[in-house]
Amino acid sequence: MLNGFNTLLLVGILMKIKISLINYFFSFVLLSISSSHVFSSNEDIKFQNVRIWYLSPKEIIVSVGTGVLDAGIGALDLLKNSDIVSLHVDGKKSNTNLISDKEFRIMKEKSILVNYSRGNVVDIDSLIKNIKSKKLMGAALDVFPEEPSNNKEKFKSKVKGIEEIILSPHIGGSTKEAQKNIGSYVPDKIIDFINSGNTSSSVNFPKLSLPEQSDSHRLIQIHKNEPGVMLEINKIISEYNINIKGQYLKTNEEIGYVITDIDSVYNKEVVKSLKNIPVTLKLRVLY
Repeated sequence: MLNGFNTLLLVGILMKIKISLINYFFSFVLLSISSSHVFSSNEDIKFQNVRIWYLSPKEIIVSVGTGVLDAGIGALDLLKNSDIVSLHVDGKKSNTNLISDKEFRIMKEKSILVNYSRGNVVDIDSLIKNIKSKKLMGAALDVFPEEPSNNKEKFKSKVKGIEEIILSPHIGGSTKEAQKNIGSYVPDKIIDFINSGNTSSSVNFPKLSLPEQSDSHRLIQIHKNEPGVMLEINKIISEYNINIKGQYLKTNEEIGYVITDIDSVYNKEVVKSLKNIPVTLKLRVLY
């Protein structure tokens, strides 16, 4: 069993691990500590005999001391066997109360919950109940159901003042390093979209990326997401006897986004015809 000192060390290291884990689209991540041999040196902190289990739609690579990474286990077994449960999910409605009474009942006695994701993911009332009943040893949170909208607004939460719960601000994106990276990341993505049409990191727009084709022109078209649009696009291109060298479509609930690479020599009237498709919202020739 993990003692209080080792627990604090472990939560501290999880805070560091968060930076590497957050890049993946986890369902959730759960860690089971098979031994509490935690030691520190002047240079780093390491674990011995750590087993890391995770449930994720993506393959990941994480190294923690002599830890063993294992995805071959189901969600219920993860909850049942893990000393520490770490959550890394988005705040969509379907993730509301992802961890609630049912999940807390399944979790191991004296386990720890760490929520780095969104405030709606954990049922706070249920968390407090399980902390006070000693089912959980403790919890660490940096997100909450209700958070201050500015620096002047006071932070109010039911978890304030509970000794077994560590509270910290969700400010990973506000560090000097993060702000510096964002300062270059955002312009780079905008430039990439302008020059190539790639939208691979978009949040509210269809994600699409197509390798650049040599000796060709690239058309990007945004349209209402309705049936038959691709058929209409390709019919028009065919009528102008133009060869398609590469093409990809991506849609969301409302709009569709098409990148089409065509031969470098083509009839310019095709652009006007494509723009005249009734559901076309925007069409642009990149190069």
